[in-house]
Amino acid sequence: HEWCANGINPQLNNIQKIDIGIISWWINQIEKMSFINIRDVSTLPNTAQTIKKFMELQNISSFLAFPIYVNRNLMGFVCFSKIIEKIHWRGKDFVILRIFSQSLGDTFERINAEKALRESQELLRATFEATADGIIAINNDRVITHMNERFIYMWRIGDEIAKKKDFGILLNSILNQLKDPDNFLLKIKKLEKTSNDAYDMIFFHDGRIFEEYSCPLVQDGERVGRVWSFKDITEHQHAEQELRRSEKRYREGYERAEFFKDIFTHDINNIFHNIKSTGELISILKEKPDGLEKINSLFGDIDDQINRGVKLI
Repeated sequence: HEWCANGINPQLNNIQKIDIGIISWWINQIEKMSFINIRDVSTLPNTAQTIKKFMELQNISSFLAFPIYVNRNLMGFVCFSKIIEKIHWRGKDFVILRIFSQSLGDTFERINAEKALRESQELLRATFEATADGIIAINNDRVITHMNERFIYMWRIGDEIAKKKDFGILLNSILNQLKDPDNFLLKIKKLEKTSNDAYDMIFFHDGRIFEEYSCPLVQDGERVGRVWSFKDITEHQHAEQELRRSEKRYREGYERAEFFKDIFTHDINNIFHNIKSTGELISILKEKPDGLEKINSLFGDIDDQINRGVKLI
């Protein structure tokens, strides 16, 4: 199946019955990382030249893919391909594609058999716990239906609070960690009443920064709850801030260097001019009978100028 944006040439008919050897690099990456994220196809390593050529034939610049598993077997992939420009995939792209790939796997399993459905649910639970994001799901009664260990760890939830499965009690227990708890709570309450997706950043008193993505949980066309996903981006944000500070320090240093270079150039040129003028005056005085006494004094001026230049350097 393929969907193309306006102006993008379809590739569906060109990539049927592909030799598994062409995408062996894909499969190795999936086994290592559980996804494929290629920001720039042209920079793929020598070990991936076959897949690089395969993508270049489709004019792919950037590529993101998640596997489709059925009964724990790799059955296929769902992918985002960027053709016109390179792109740095964001957390929201990962969440959407991952959830979509998991949903496809679940659908195939339901078609196959009830046993396959149970295995899919176990796989989903394992994936839910293994993900690096903290995830929580609540129903319309504000009862917590799912909450992975990563969420409990990220938000520092106590065992007693986690056991109660009460979203309101949980919120009250975490608000004191936030820089702006009132605004956070207001946004949560608004989202619970809508069917909108939401993306936000959350700032903590201790310097942590979370990336938040939320979407409604819908069954049979009815909103039955909401799911939140949280990613810790503290190190990434701090690295960006340090990079900006380093760039500022570099520019300030460069400007200071240019300033002192101009001062030095002006002063050293002034010294050379004084020495040259004194030398010319000596040439004139040496032709005069009474010029010797003045010449000795002028040599002292030259010596002073040389010492001045040495100190300047």
